[in-house]
Amino acid sequence: MGLSLTETLEITFDGDTVEEIVATFEFEDEDAARGWYEFMVMVLDEDISRSGTTITMTASLEEFDFDEDTTREEVEEFLEEEGYTIR
Repeated sequence: MGLSLTETLEITFDGDTVEEIVATFEFEDEDAARGWYEFMVMVLDEDISRSGTTITMTASLEEFDFDEDTTREEVEEFLEEEGYTIR
């Protein structure tokens, strides 16, 4: 059986530029969440927290290959290409 999780990205903008990226990962299994949390803390230099089956990460722009000049349109195009649904 594979890993089952739901990933949500919340991106806030200041005008047309990215201000903050918050990624939330909701796992069906608490042991899987714990394992991924431990892995993420070791390999990523980001603000990461876990509560039960939920991992929350406030990501840097660089984590998504964005910079301070990345526009809203570029972010939406990137996310759609990666398979995300934009709301």
